[in-house]
Amino acid sequence: MFDAFRGLAGALAPYVNRKAVMKKSPEARLTGRLFDADKVVKPLLGPTNAEGFYISVREQWEWNSRYWEQRALLKAESDLATSIQFARHAVAIEHHSFPLTTLGKVLIRAMEASADERTSYFDEAFDALAAAIRGEAERSRISVHPFSTLLYGAARYLELGRPLSGDQ
Repeated sequence: MFDAFRGLAGALAPYVNRKAVMKKSPEARLTGRLFDADKVVKPLLGPTNAEGFYISVREQWEWNSRYWEQRALLKAESDLATSIQFARHAVAIEHHSFPLTTLGKVLIRAMEASADERTSYFDEAFDALAAAIRGEAERSRISVHPFSTLLYGAARYLELGRPLSGDQ
């Protein structure tokens, strides 16, 4: 299965670029599904092979923000600091609502796990998710994911005894 995933990622690489992603070509859409850590990669490859899969195709796919988003989501279960780095890298590649939402999601997880940095993680998550919501509005799209992630994060932040700022 690992070899099939790696082979498919390699075979798709020459046909997927930024333009193909924006046009939502069949190859780009298939790649998006192929890299889905939660629904495809981890269930079919297992956690160890999932990480190995992403590492094995890095050279061909590191230009793609989706690649880094999925690595961030996979890594969030074992190493939040690295997960945050991957999510921030995805945003640096593409300041778009999808990577911003992923960044917000992993920062909320870090906020829950770290009492010492709770406020800074939440503030950054709030800013990322608010930017994702604004980005969706500018594109005349509405996605529930940044909203639901922000509402969940704010509720948890309050449950953990921290106050929201006036702007938040």
